[in-house]
Amino acid sequence: MIGPFLHRVLPYRRLIMLDADLLFRVDIAKLHSLFDDFSGAEVMGVGPDLAPHYYHVLRFYREANPGTDIGSPGRFQGFNTGVVLYDLDRMRGSAVYKAYTTNEGGCVDKLAEKYVYKSHLGDQVGDFTHTWTKGKGLRIGPPITTQLPIVYVHGFPYINRLNILPLKV
Repeated sequence: MIGPFLHRVLPYRRLIMLDADLLFRVDIAKLHSLFDDFSGAEVMGVGPDLAPHYYHVLRFYREANPGTDIGSPGRFQGFNTGVVLYDLDRMRGSAVYKAYTTNEGGCVDKLAEKYVYKSHLGDQVGDFTHTWTKGKGLRIGPPITTQLPIVYVHGFPYINRLNILPLKV
């Protein structure tokens, strides 16, 4: 889970972080142009997670809160960090983002406790924090993420018609 902290060590303005197993079928400049769509307090762009990871991991919260959308397909499903746009300048200047990355006032602990969440994948901690802070969940400021178009998500065979494909090695 280094992505959420790269703004502290890299001198760059913006960064696109990609999984190593990707094959682009479009100019990566199209992906870079999505930085221009960031608004307000948004510091990163991440695609939706198409797997049921959060649906299963958050089952205890869902059992205690029937009717919740948390973990369901759509904006509360989670993020896929195979393709992430980091606006490092905005990350450095965002008090809200700093609060999350330093667990100020125990804000991340409170999120994990509220949603009965225990992470077992490093990058999923960041996914969790930024997914639920964008929505109706516990939040200490404005949304800090924007969702990338589905064409920039990979990981399943049925996505082969899209612009990024998992490489077969």
